[in-house]
This record gives sequence, C-alpha cells and structure tokens, in this order.
Amino acid sequence: MVTIPELQIDLTNPSPGVVKTGEVYRLPKPVMASQLNWQPVNGGYAARLQFVSDQAKRMCFHLAFKTKPSAIRFRVQGNSSNSAVFFADQNFINDNNIWLPITVGTTGDLEIFIQGDQPEEGSFEVDAVNIIVAGIRSGNNRKIMEKQSLNDLIKPKSLGLALEPEFDLACWNGVPEYPALQVAANATALISFIRNGGSFICTGTLLNDQRNSSKPWFITANHCVTDQRASNTLSFEWFFQAPACLSSDTDSRYSQTFGGARLLYANKKNDTSFMRLRARPPAGVAYSGWSTKRLFVGRQVWGVHHPEGDHTMVSQGAVTGLNQTVKGNNDTNLAVNEILFSVGGAEIASSGSGLFTVVNGLPYWVGGLYGGPVNDYQLNYYSRFRDVFPKIQPWLGKRRKS
Repeated sequence: MVTIPELQIDLTNPSPGVVKTGEVYRLPKPVMASQLNWQPVNGGYAARLQFVSDQAKRMCFHLAFKTKPSAIRFRVQGNSSNSAVFFADQNFINDNNIWLPITVGTTGDLEIFIQGDQPEEGSFEVDAVNIIVAGIRSGNNRKIMEKQSLNDLIKPKSLGLALEPEFDLACWNGVPEYPALQVAANATALISFIRNGGSFICTGTLLNDQRNSSKPWFITANHCVTDQRASNTLSFEWFFQAPACLSSDTDSRYSQTFGGARLLYANKKNDTSFMRLRARPPAGVAYSGWSTKRLFVGRQVWGVHHPEGDHTMVSQGAVTGLNQTVKGNNDTNLAVNEILFSVGGAEIASSGSGLFTVVNGLPYWVGGLYGGPVNDYQLNYYSRFRDVFPKIQPWLGKRRKS
C-alpha cells in the first residue's frame, strides 16, 4: 500500500477557460516492477498495488516502461460505491508510458497482469499519481434572471459546480429543437487531461465524416489540449447528463473512456485541436454533423457544454457578430464569431464545446468555444469552422451541406 501525504494543491487556473482539478504527485521512490509481489496465475503473473489519499476525490495512475511490453493488462478501481472497474492493455501505452483510467474515491486499486514470465527488473515503474481534489461545491447555485425565463419548463439547475444560471439538456424537452439537442449532447464529452504537472477539464465534440465511418474524430479548443503530450493523457466522460429536468442524478448511460488521442491538427491562431481517439466511445454516442456554411447575424444557435465540469448544459442564443477579432493568449489575434446567449451562457470548462445550428431537425456543429469577457458569461466567442475546415478536410471529407 502506498499512502500519499496531504498535498498543498493550488487550484488557481493558470490560463483562461480551463478548470484545474488537481496535481500530479511524483512518488519520491517509484514503485519498481521488481518490488511488486507477483503471484502465478493462469497464463502469467499478477500483482496488486493500492494507493490511499485522504484528500483525493479521484485518482489516476502513471506507469513508465523501459520498452513497450507485448502483453500486459491493467485493472483499476476506486473505493467509492459508484466507482466502475476499468481495464486497459498495452495498446494504450504511448511513448512508453500510460495514464490509466480515473478512479473514484480516496483509495485506488491497481492490478497488473503480465503474460508469460515475471517482468524483468527495471522493465517498468509506477512513478506518479494524479490527485484530483476538485468536487461539488456546497449548495446549488440557483440564481434566476428575468431575461432567462422562457417558460415554466426551463429552469436553471446545476450540481453545484456551475457558478451562473445554466440549463440542463432535459429542461429543454418542451422545445421543437429538443431531439436535435439530444443528438448534440450525445456527441459531447467532458474531457480531462494533464498539463505541466496539473490536471484540467474542458469540453469537446465527436464529429462525423462524409463516409459515416464512425471513426472517432474529436474537436476541442487548442488552449485546452495544446500538444500531443497532453493529448496522450486525455480521458472522456460520456452521457454526463441529468436524466430529468432539475435532477441531481446522472444518466445511467454515463461511462468513461481513456487512452488519449492522436493529435492531427493543432493551431492556437484559430484555437482548434482536432484528433482521433484511441479508444472507441461507448455505444449510443452520436457523431455530430457539421457545416461550414456562413452564419448570419441573428441566426439562432445553441451551445452544448459542461460549465465548471457540471452536467451537460444547453444555452440558447443568436449570432451577433461575424469575423470579429479578439486578443487571445500570448497576444495572438483570433478571428471569431460572436454569440450572445439569452438563456444560459458559458463558463470555464465550457471551453472547446460546440456551437450548433439546427436545420431540418438535425444539429450541425459550426464552431468551438474560445471564451468571452470575464464579466459577461452570456457573451462568447467561437471559432470560425470555415477557416478550420480546409486544415482537417483530409479526415472529414468534403463539406457537408445543411
């Protein structure tokens, strides 16, 4: 058993738009493969290691390998009553290291199975644990603003994470666009990643291609996932939705995939990171349609996102500006479309989330969230997909019409 001391974790967000959830704890003495108690089992050897952190709400284990093994399997589970069991193998090892799935609870169990002989000394080590301490704040924030009251069916709600009035997907079930919004939400994932020693969350979207191949193309903000190193650490939470309006429960379809992604295109000037997931998403997810058709001022649009890491929220608004220029990080000028939401808005961790139009009952992704003024969560800037599309056209195919 490895007991992790209490850490002084600073959750100050180092850059706008992302939410810091924890830090990576580097073990002072990595646990070497030769130190584990290997027991013979059918077909090979197995060992078990347990980590305990009283301050952790979730944990994620890191292993580094001398060379990539030909046959190894992992099983991880937390001690929380709702913690799932996850399995991984050598296919998720990238650059001779692996971040395993996120466990829930103050205790995390790691089981390793090696096919054939016991691992050689120095073949691998467990050298770090991501301690995730961010969690639900006490009490729900249920501020109601008059301009946000469409009707009695739509009410603001959150798990206590969103700081502003936000609106669950399920609370929109009285509007004609609801079936399309369900599709958009089923293509949306809350993403977790590790960067510069910290762990963070944002939002992203699965995109379809012209061939309807169901290949897991995924798009998010570049200020979230900046490079391949961060992309290798990605995990994805699907169907993180409330099953009913005003419910604090989570959809029974909720699941997590992991293993990172292959980063195919990354550009800070249009704040886009486009990738292919290494693990196939769960059954029932949607692959969103998209459109490069020029938006027009006044067109109704929808934002689907995870503000502050909360359940899937949906915001309604309109285009108020096209091809606007805003100053981004590192004094980079970004060309964006300006959106003003009238119901709901966007917050940190909404970064990278999709903006959708609904045409003939279908949702079309038309841009990803960059951000907005700190004092107005309803005014936001989204990437211009027609600028991005030529760069990722080799994977998505010809332009989809809408």
